[in-house]
Amino acid sequence: MTAGLHNLGMALMGDDAVVIDCKDCTYSAERVYPSLRLFPDSIDQLFTNVVHTAPVADYTSKQHVSFVSGPSRAPLSALFSIVEPTDEVRIDKLKFSDACMALIANSFALDAADTIEAKRRFAKASDVACHVPVYELHYPRDYASLTSVHAKIFERIGLPLPDKGETRQSTAT
Repeated sequence: MTAGLHNLGMALMGDDAVVIDCKDCTYSAERVYPSLRLFPDSIDQLFTNVVHTAPVADYTSKQHVSFVSGPSRAPLSALFSIVEPTDEVRIDKLKFSDACMALIANSFALDAADTIEAKRRFAKASDVACHVPVYELHYPRDYASLTSVHAKIFERIGLPLPDKGETRQSTAT
């Protein structure tokens, strides 16, 4: 999904971890590190001329794909949770409680038994869910559907779909 948005002209921050925070009443995502890791079929489908790839690890066929990284931080206008594949493209806005749980489920905890950290994560998820819309993104996992998926995402956040040559602010993970 991230590579597809990058191909539309969105500046790519990375495809993995971000830290969400709020400064001056503006929520933003800051990448932990720039990365784009794809399976060979995704590289073949999404990139016509990849400059460089390198193995991610011995246990996967994913490859690191070289790219010019976008900003390290960007404003956060919405969050999309990618759920199990479906036959149709659909975006559902989550209720506050479901949004909190989606944020918790997609957060990282070094020690799940650390009650102080768990309390902090729940408070932060609650705060983010109060201020940033959280959606479930349902779509078929086939490359031909990406155009429809991208169009629905941009429609949902109230922006026009970019022209291929246009570069936009950012794409968080």
